[in-house]
Amino acid sequence: MKRLLFAACLLAAAPLRADWEGSDARPAFLRPGGIILFMNSRAPLSFKTLTPGEVPADASDAGPVSCRSCQHGVAIPVTQPTASSRGASVSGAGGDGGFEKALARLKKERPELRGIYDVKVDLRRVSVLGIYRRQCLEVSARGFK
Repeated sequence: MKRLLFAACLLAAAPLRADWEGSDARPAFLRPGGIILFMNSRAPLSFKTLTPGEVPADASDAGPVSCRSCQHGVAIPVTQPTASSRGASVSGAGGDGGFEKALARLKKERPELRGIYDVKVDLRRVSVLGIYRRQCLEVSARGFK
């Protein structure tokens, strides 16, 4: 029964992997590891934005802006690591670490903005003893009104 369930999971995931072949885009999901009991995360993939030359002529500069969104994960060890294995763990992950959430926060903080340009994106990861993990999408840009 376990083998049948494992094979079904592999077959279900195959179309998802095939969609990424030949593409430079890779979603940045927080990888909880071990036996995943819960996963409800959103991750950044890609976001098209303006370059400085594409900003509307009637726009006024609003200066630098930044926003972020995060995913969180927990992995609880259930077996002790040995010299030849890392040990087993049960884990879960959740949170919206995508562009949509980050930009919604920016719009809420700065409702006067018409848009952003010259965008730089970073992923910042924090892990505490491999038990707690956080991955945040950090967006830095110039805003315009």
